[in-house]
Amino acid sequence: MRLRSSAGEAKQRSETTVAAPPVKTILVAGGGVMGSGIALVCALGGKKVRVLDIDAAALERARRAIEQKWRFMTEMALARGDSDRLVEDIAFFPAEAIEAAAEGVDLCFEALPDSLVLKREVIGRLNTAMAPRAPIATNSGNLLVDEIVASMADPTRVLCAHWINPPHVMPPVEVCPGTHTSADAVEMTMRCLRDVGKRPMLLRRDVPGRIANRLHFAMLNEAIKLIDEDIADADDIDTVARYTFIMRGALFGPLGALDVYGGKESSLKILDYLYEATGNPVYAATAVHRARAEVEKTSGRDASRWRSGELPDRQTCDRQVAALMKFLKANEAVGHGTQDSN
Repeated sequence: MRLRSSAGEAKQRSETTVAAPPVKTILVAGGGVMGSGIALVCALGGKKVRVLDIDAAALERARRAIEQKWRFMTEMALARGDSDRLVEDIAFFPAEAIEAAAEGVDLCFEALPDSLVLKREVIGRLNTAMAPRAPIATNSGNLLVDEIVASMADPTRVLCAHWINPPHVMPPVEVCPGTHTSADAVEMTMRCLRDVGKRPMLLRRDVPGRIANRLHFAMLNEAIKLIDEDIADADDIDTVARYTFIMRGALFGPLGALDVYGGKESSLKILDYLYEATGNPVYAATAVHRARAEVEKTSGRDASRWRSGELPDRQTCDRQVAALMKFLKANEAVGHGTQDSN
């Protein structure tokens, strides 16, 4: 995927003459639900990890959370049982020692609460304390990078690396550069995420909600509206979702499912009907959807694909869906209130 082009970015790229250095030491600013998981992933990925949080009590909570998540990872065979040394080597720093925590760090994942004021303050201090060129990647799923770095002396090292909760389990991380983010900062962050076993997704430009939150909360809001309109209860809404588009989406994604099963023209007709019936702009079909539907109609499914690369044949896909459905049915209790705190 490509970065959004701008005059500033082009200038930064042309001035980049030295290859971005490897990431060996990582600072995680914030040791809460997200930060503790991020710290664990980085440690298990062979990085030296430091955790920065407000005080000793918060750091102790972070330490316990990391140990709990590590036990979960070993139980699920997602981490080696002998990786405890990597976890024990994580260092913890209170906020008052931010300069010591930042010394010699190659990259920082900031995982503080989603407060613009707080992020500006802490990232601003890190911007001063960290070595030049070391990226600072905010975990915010909502705040734009340009909002965070407004009036900051050096915005070129700041970008977004949005991990998905639970971060020690979910593979994707959304990487979003700001207008002024350097190519080096993006490259170092992407490489580091791959090093620790994640699947970084580079967005072409930073937008509110990015990918995950835009998809997730559009679906969530519609589900809640169905309850608000007294159409169905929560159990039935969740059952329909789990055994239809969520099940296919887990295997292929929403666009991949359209590629596998076809239906761009029929999905367009459904959108047009829903938009006319409800007036809800969420159902307003895009021009690119109409164009793809026309290609599917005239030239067939393969000519109108969204996804690149090979897709399994329809029969193979049906087998995968059936296998996942059997798994879901065998574990229905998980979807009805049984949760793991990890």
